[in-house]
Amino acid sequence: MDIEYIAKGLSPKARKNGAGWKTCCPAHDDNNPSLSLKQEGDQLLWYCFAGCEQDAVRQALAKTGLYDWQPSNDSRENYRRGKEKDDFLALMKKAIWEGEKAEELDKQWMSVAQLASEALLEPEQHSLLGPFKRSQVGWLAAPAGVGKSMFALALAGAISQGSDFGAWKGTGEHTRARIVDAELTARDLLQRVKLLGHENSPMMFDTYGKRMGLDIDGFRLGHPDDQAWIQHTCKDSDVIVIDNVTFTLDPAPGYGIFAPETINQMRPLFNWIKAAGKLLILVDHTNAEGKLSGSMNKQRLADWVAFLEPDTCLDSMELAFTLKFDKYRGEGRPRRDTAFSMDSLGAWTNNEVIPLADQILEMLQNGAKIKEAAQDLGCSEVYVKKISAQRGNRR
Repeated sequence: MDIEYIAKGLSPKARKNGAGWKTCCPAHDDNNPSLSLKQEGDQLLWYCFAGCEQDAVRQALAKTGLYDWQPSNDSRENYRRGKEKDDFLALMKKAIWEGEKAEELDKQWMSVAQLASEALLEPEQHSLLGPFKRSQVGWLAAPAGVGKSMFALALAGAISQGSDFGAWKGTGEHTRARIVDAELTARDLLQRVKLLGHENSPMMFDTYGKRMGLDIDGFRLGHPDDQAWIQHTCKDSDVIVIDNVTFTLDPAPGYGIFAPETINQMRPLFNWIKAAGKLLILVDHTNAEGKLSGSMNKQRLADWVAFLEPDTCLDSMELAFTLKFDKYRGEGRPRRDTAFSMDSLGAWTNNEVIPLADQILEMLQNGAKIKEAAQDLGCSEVYVKKISAQRGNRR
């Protein structure tokens, strides 16, 4: 019996613990190793500090195949990666403290071929809807009252149902979406869900109202316990929306909620999102300058940052705005801004916003005079002449 093989076969997070090992318990969803393993002669002894019964652990161990030496493919891979981790750390320690030979250290660097094989283990950034992909963390920001929460809720609902969203084509496959709202009650959220026509959506909610009703703290984005809560409950979800992010951040002493120290508390969650192939949408307010509050610290950890600029508010439940991407890492960035509107029945429409300069040039190229273009497009003749001169299309 190889107790090290069993421990690492259960999880690459396994580590030595005195005379035994500590690893993840197979009898419950365990991300923080809670199972103690010891070997006495030919016997394997175990104890789960999370409270699992001995028989439950025995049955779960039997299913892995490790205990009776018929390991599954998953357990072999766990063992391989766990051993690689231990070997790598041991070699680093030798290099620092014992002056290990350079050629041994050089083996830990990856060639292009090895890099390619490692990349195969990482989830691909498949599109879930339009420019929104798996393994992305992004910020959706707007002034208060323009409909950013409605937009995020509608977007998550469309992804979860695999349906179209305006001109963006859905995947046709049902997925799971989780919504964390740090401000609204269940009644307010239900009203919005009904308006959007998502009563049958598989979305799940963690609301401010429920937490207050249970007399517990609201969701805290930078707190390890709440990040672990997200990882445990959202492991089968594809998209996670956290609305009103400002209310979920604990201020750093002497700095405030947008200090690098506070924003960096979110890094473990962001790393998990990308490694697990999720889409995380963070919804927040803009500041007085129309920018994402604390944008320097927030943007450096994000794959994209998008702003909703209000066009008109037709009435309290009819919305219109333009979606603009200020940052987009990787392929798939929309070439133009997108105009969105939602009618009183909760139906969304969207189309690319053609810049005024492009509209002017198109009219001039089709034979229109400068005066005609200015009148049709509602701008001054001076501006039309300026655009025409800049683009070399003089008439």
